[in-house]
Amino acid sequence: MTKIGIFINNTHNKKQLEINFHNIKTLGTHFDKIFIVDEKNNFTEILYNRINSFSNFQDSIFKEKLNNFQKINEINKIINNQEFKTITFINDNYIYLQPLKKYFEFIENCHYDIISYTDSTEIFYHLQMNILSLKKDIFHKYENLIEDFSTKQYPDFNLLNLDYLKEINNLFHNKGIFCKTAYIESVYKKNIYLTNNDHYYYLLENNILPIIDIKLLETLSIKYDEQNFVFKKIPHNFDVNIYKSYEDLKEYDDDFLKLHFIEHGQFECRKYKNQETILPAILYNKLNKIKLIHYFDFPENFDFYIYKNQNDDLKKLNKLDLKNHWINYGAYEDRKYH
Repeated sequence: MTKIGIFINNTHNKKQLEINFHNIKTLGTHFDKIFIVDEKNNFTEILYNRINSFSNFQDSIFKEKLNNFQKINEINKIINNQEFKTITFINDNYIYLQPLKKYFEFIENCHYDIISYTDSTEIFYHLQMNILSLKKDIFHKYENLIEDFSTKQYPDFNLLNLDYLKEINNLFHNKGIFCKTAYIESVYKKNIYLTNNDHYYYLLENNILPIIDIKLLETLSIKYDEQNFVFKKIPHNFDVNIYKSYEDLKEYDDDFLKLHFIEHGQFECRKYKNQETILPAILYNKLNKIKLIHYFDFPENFDFYIYKNQNDDLKKLNKLDLKNHWINYGAYEDRKYH
């Protein structure tokens, strides 16, 4: 019997366009039918054109200014009368690094009515809503729940979502998860996806939990801004060979180059180590592999000095300004950076 995949998207810029296309391409092969709910703009038109050739793609529903519950409610109206075995809702607040083959095998064979990839200890025990799969028998009950939440008005969407999670918990008793992470001491009362800790990175490194929350990446970007960008002495990771690779510095000795860095080079944003990164190595490598790294970090050959001097409008910016310009604008504008 048919397996349906519903992608709940908010494709409002180039970054989200590339993330959503990646997610659909990565997970879409598990479904006999794919539906997308999104807003309508130039980016969604590009996304639609890219996936229109997918054999299992059914339809896109474009709705303006709807929250995710309202979007799900719109799609539920369409699929209500269709025959299917399972239906899976996929949230685009996450990047899915792999097809999650074992998860979809699990929902195919398990006895649960409602299943999520993992759980959480954020405030109370609940299924994570990154991927939510339901069996046909309970769809009507879920449909009524979504219809109810699509009409609720909350000043904060996070509070609305929290109540929704509680209702899921109360309404469905035959529920299960594929990857259990709750009640682990190191992440107690924390949402593992938003926690910069060794346990999450272990799960990510070993492909046990190959899902990245975009909010975590944004949080780490803000944390990067808090570091010291001005040195009074040579940093411990200063590599004189990298620093002297600039044409105008090649002829000078090490002592001169170190003094030059302290007095001039650091303010010119010269490169002094192999690579500048915002994210921990595990996140960087995963995003680099799927070619999404430039939306969240600097590409491997990124040079602040070149980025600053090859773009006339950036020549007066300091290193932090350049970082923020790259993340917010440069990555979308194909600026020169090496």
